Amino acid sequence: ADVYLEEMKEIANNDSTKLIDVREPWELEKFGHFENAVNIPLGEVCKALVLSSEEFEEKYGQQKPDPSDDNILFYCMAGIRSRYAMNAAHTLGYEKARHYIGGWKEWSEKAL
Repeated sequence: ADVYLEEMKEIANNDSTKLIDVREPWELEKFGHFENAVNIPLGEVCKALVLSSEEFEEKYGQQKPDPSDDNILFYCMAGIRSRYAMNAAHTLGYEKARHYIGGWKEWSEKAL
């Protein structure tokens, strides 16, 4: 499901939201990111979501999301990669995962 700017404003800094930034690390450094997000580049999303909980936490420094979680939210720069990540997550059983359609570009222009 798509998340739009107004809903994103409500949930972006909520600690219960599991934000996953699927951009490359250099993009986070250059353009910024949500402080509470974990960076899993798009090419790693499928591999990351099938890691054991221990392996995930060791690699990404955060607790692995559970497939039943309804608070998983992917984002990228413009909403394209995050949609791919969401769809991949859905195929792996994370059926309630969503994505922020506006991406960091919209957020940095309209919400910061």
